[in-house]
Amino acid sequence: MNISVILQHGWISFLGWGMGLLLGGLLGYSLAHGIKRFLSINEFIPRSWSLIPWRTFWMAAILFAGFPILTVMHFGLGNRSGVISVGLAVFVTSLVWSVEIFLDSWFPRPLISRWLSVARTLATAAIVFLAFVGTMGANGIGFIAMQHLQLMEYEMVVRSYLALVGLILIFDIILGVVQLLFPQLSIRQARVEYQKKL
Repeated sequence: MNISVILQHGWISFLGWGMGLLLGGLLGYSLAHGIKRFLSINEFIPRSWSLIPWRTFWMAAILFAGFPILTVMHFGLGNRSGVISVGLAVFVTSLVWSVEIFLDSWFPRPLISRWLSVARTLATAAIVFLAFVGTMGANGIGFIAMQHLQLMEYEMVVRSYLALVGLILIFDIILGVVQLLFPQLSIRQARVEYQKKL
């Protein structure tokens, strides 16, 4: 393999990672502090927060990086489309993880809550995994999307993308309802756990 191709892959990845990490981390930190101020005046974390489909937003960004139709249509094939696609996926991932890391450090969750959160994330991620594997012939929506992509039928690729996002949203909401069945996290109890760590 040509060494220039390897170097090109490396610097596109590094540039997208750097921009996405910086912007996502800063925004995530600011958002986490805003949520912390809101929670400081409440006794419990609102149960309805379990239904916020932030995982759908996250996985949609990763899918966008895997099927960068809009980026290619706007900027064409090339390095710029690659940097933007990678940067967007890293940005959303950095944003989500930053918020979760800071909130978990301030308001530690029970083990069952963390386990359910991970299980819910993996359920939505499984749809993305199959979509990417499907591009290599493992069937599913990803396989169909790749066929349309090869035929340059971009409208059908976008429809496939939206179908995947819709399926992710359904999984996300259903498992969010399951999380509603468990007790609310007490802010007071979380603060006590946080003080123990200091």
